[in-house]
Amino acid sequence: MSFETVFSNGGDLPELPEVVQALIADLHNQSVEPNKIARAVHKDAQLAARVLTLVNSTRLASEPNVATIESAIELLGCDAVQTLIIASGVSGAFTRVPSINSRVFWRQSIAVALVAQELASGTPEANLAFLLGFMHQLGQLVLNLAYPEQAANNAKLELAGSARQTLDPITFDFDEIEISAELARRWSFPDSLVWAISQQAQPLSGTGSKRQALLLHLAIKVEDFLMQKTTDENELVAGLSDIWSPLALDLPARLANLTELIDDSSALECALREGLTDRPMPGNASE
Repeated sequence: MSFETVFSNGGDLPELPEVVQALIADLHNQSVEPNKIARAVHKDAQLAARVLTLVNSTRLASEPNVATIESAIELLGCDAVQTLIIASGVSGAFTRVPSINSRVFWRQSIAVALVAQELASGTPEANLAFLLGFMHQLGQLVLNLAYPEQAANNAKLELAGSARQTLDPITFDFDEIEISAELARRWSFPDSLVWAISQQAQPLSGTGSKRQALLLHLAIKVEDFLMQKTTDENELVAGLSDIWSPLALDLPARLANLTELIDDSSALECALREGLTDRPMPGNASE
């Protein structure tokens, strides 16, 4: 089975709005003019409304009722608004996916994104870290769209105790990580983001720059810890020392500030779904 087969089976690759495609292209640049972002978003009234809903949904906004994209840019900064626009466009490309609980899926994606962004706070890569977390498991959606019956069966086997990382390569020749990275590549995201997504499970391997992959891997592990609490905090910190030490992070100190992000992820998930176009997709969405 080839990547082409996966992406063409049951329909073409989900399309992104032109505004979002243009802003993804701008991720390759060092800076984007605020006026350019505002002008672009005003061409898509629904997208603009959704982004403002995101901005107003949690403590992202330090003041209530941000009413315009220009005000959002002034409040949060150009890069942060660019990131929210891209995330809104990406989620809007997957309105109906068979056998996927969309609330759970997007809440987890957003939680990992917020944790990754917080871990990278104070660095130029903070907003890119948000996109890394947001997109890290999109391959699951692609596989469910292309092969809904097989994907649903693997999901049942996973609930019964089988490892999804083992099941998907057997069923599809690829796992969701590889598909997530390939989707990011086809949507023309920067190579560094594509590579980091592909290395999320084994961030210390490979020959490229490991920093973004380490951030993503750490965010995934921390989000799982914050949600599941299946391990002791000291055990978590010690077990991930080879991940957070190269990042020059004080993970024990950061953990105290990350818990509230889980509440933010639920609010952002609700805002993300608000106003989504209910266009038909293959199969039936599981809510």
